[in-house]
This record gives sequence, C-alpha cells and structure tokens, in this order.
Amino acid sequence: MTHRWRTPDPGGGGPSTHHLSPKVAILLVCVVGLTILTDAQLNLSNTLLGRIIRRLRTALNRTLSRLRLRFNLSRLRLRFNLTRLRTRLRRVFNFSRLRLRRLNFTRFRINLRSILNRTRFRLRRILNFTRLRRLFGKRRRKRSASQKDQEAMSVAAKPASKALKAAFHSFMKEKRLLEVGLL
Repeated sequence: MTHRWRTPDPGGGGPSTHHLSPKVAILLVCVVGLTILTDAQLNLSNTLLGRIIRRLRTALNRTLSRLRLRFNLSRLRLRFNLTRLRTRLRRVFNFSRLRLRRLNFTRFRINLRSILNRTRFRLRRILNFTRLRRLFGKRRRKRSASQKDQEAMSVAAKPASKALKAAFHSFMKEKRLLEVGLL
C-alpha cells in the first residue's frame, strides 16, 4: 500500500496527489538509521561492531547535514527518542501499530545468551557429555579400582607407620645417648 497525501497543484488548480518524495524518504531513512544506531552504540561501544556503528553514524550525520544545506532544512532535529520518532512516523504514514520497541538491543543481547545456552545443551545431548565444563576447565580424571585400593591401604597403614616412626626416633635417641656416654 502506497501512502499519499494531498498537496496544492503548482499550476494553481485543484489539489493533486503525489507519491512520497525522495527527499522525505531519504530523510526518514537517515533519521530512523541514526536513532537505531545510537541505541546500538550505547550497548556495543567497545566492540568491533560498535566501531562500525560509529562510522555509520558519522556517515549518516554527514549526509543529513548535506541535505540540510541543500534543501534548507533549518528545523530538522537529529536528537529525539524512539517514542517521538514512532509518533511522527505514525502521523506521516498513518500506521496504527508501528512498534519500534523491538529494536531494543539489550533484549537482543539476552536472546543471544539464551541461544548460546540452548546450543550448549544440544551439544551436551549430542555428544553425551555429563559436564561440558570439562572441555574448558581443569579435567578431573576418574580413579580406577586399583587406585582406590591403594588409597584405602595407605589410609589403613597410617597409624602403623606413625608407630614405627616413633619407635625409630626413640631408638636413635638412645643410640646417641649411649655414644655420648650418658646411658
């Protein structure tokens, strides 16, 4: 559906209908692009995507300033929020339900996180990993039965080894005392 509005005929006759002029179309694209990019740049400032967005924004600003000079648009405001843009677009195109709230980039980030989590769970199911953390973190080795037996034996032998150590130390002390001649 094409949106038209009535403008007075330059010939002085009755009003005639015209399509959306390319000037207004370019301006709308620039303004919508700028608002989307400012919203995106707030969340992705330090990333590579943020740098690309910054460059796009500067290019759009340049084109808008050129258009201002060319078409003598003194009252074109670049800074306005999404709600004001939505109401203006509704007025121009007579849209009943134009929702630009979907362009919220914080929600996009959350969606990306949930997608990553979903892929992790799918990988777990496909590769039958009990813990996917093992791939990235420290790997705990499963102890064999012989290792477990050795550990049990060493635990059981600890008191006996302590007694042996004590007997050996007392024997060495007696030996030293005999050598000195005190016993």
